[in-house]
Amino acid sequence: MGSKRVYYTLEEDCVELTIELSAIAHKTDYGVARSPVWWEIDNSSIEIEGIEFYGETFTPQSFKEVFKEDTFKKLYENTLEKISDDIDDWSK
Repeated sequence: MGSKRVYYTLEEDCVELTIELSAIAHKTDYGVARSPVWWEIDNSSIEIEGIEFYGETFTPQSFKEVFKEDTFKKLYENTLEKISDDIDDWSK
C-alpha cells in the first residue's frame, strides 16, 4: 500500500490563531481480494508546520522560544483534539 503527506489548517475563531499541520496518510484495505481501499491518517505522524498568532508567523521552534515549551505542548495537545479524522478534510 502507498503513503502520502497530507496537510490540514486549523483556525480558531475565538483568538487569531491558525495552525498548519501535516501528517502521513496510508492507503489501507481489509487485506482480502476486492477489498475497498481508503486513506487513513497516521496520528503518530502529525506535525505542526507553522503557527500564526495575532498576525505573527512562527515556526514550531520559534513559537517554543517565545512562548515556552509547555505552551507549545498544550497547543499541540489541544490541536490533536480538534483536528478532523476525515481524510477529505486534509489536502495533498
